[in-house]
Amino acid sequence: MTDVFDGNSKALDRDARPAASEDVPAEAEAAPLSFVVDQDGSIRHFLSLILHGAGVDTEEFADGAAVRTAIRRRNPDLIFINVGLESADAIETVVALGKRGYFGFVQPMSSRGSAVLEHVKSIGEEHIKCCRC
Repeated sequence: MTDVFDGNSKALDRDARPAASEDVPAEAEAAPLSFVVDQDGSIRHFLSLILHGAGVDTEEFADGAAVRTAIRRRNPDLIFINVGLESADAIETVVALGKRGYFGFVQPMSSRGSAVLEHVKSIGEEHIKCCRC
């Protein structure tokens, strides 16, 4: 299942999740959840397809602001976050995760090189207890 959110955290495309009372196999209810954050919709969708193939549900976000809103209602097991040209959005999101006590995995992604990723990872280690970036 993929939920896609724009920068205003409004659902753009959403598959309905079955109600808890419906007959759903236990393993379907227990599927891990990943947030996929990237400005490029095709990259979000591609990564979501790979994760679905591995049995992971996803919610897609175009920016960190939408993730910071969504983390109030859902606690994902894993977050893939793109560190784009403006890395402040990713950094602000990692700091917000730490403030909310997030204890899952964060996987930063970037085409800008390993130095950018290491910078975001070091900030995550400062703000997320036992950060698993």
